[in-house]
Amino acid sequence: MRVLIVGLDRQFHRMARMLFERRGASVHAIADAADVVEQARRHGTDVVILDTSNAMTASARAIATLRMLAAPVGIVLVSDELDGMAQTLPALPKWGPFDDLFERAASAHARTRESIGAARASA
Repeated sequence: MRVLIVGLDRQFHRMARMLFERRGASVHAIADAADVVEQARRHGTDVVILDTSNAMTASARAIATLRMLAAPVGIVLVSDELDGMAQTLPALPKWGPFDDLFERAASAHARTRESIGAARASA
């Protein structure tokens, strides 16, 4: 699984990178959500972990542009502030259990692989 971590929190980048790499994932991290599409294409990203803590508007734009990519990309949101987000953008607590984050990323990756397989089968 190829993971792209997006957000300003360098400590989260380091911790998530270490934990995902221990489970065999290839990980890249960037600070600016405006670069997410270019970076996702460049690295052949399967799943984007998007930290929505500091920039909801930029995060919403990033999600919209990621959904328009030709190759589907799984999107997992994390945040320091979850109050009021559940209805708009369901997110995990950024510093919650890593197993939850990994499971959500693995599920997102599996869904994108299934949609790619379905698209190929119908072509």
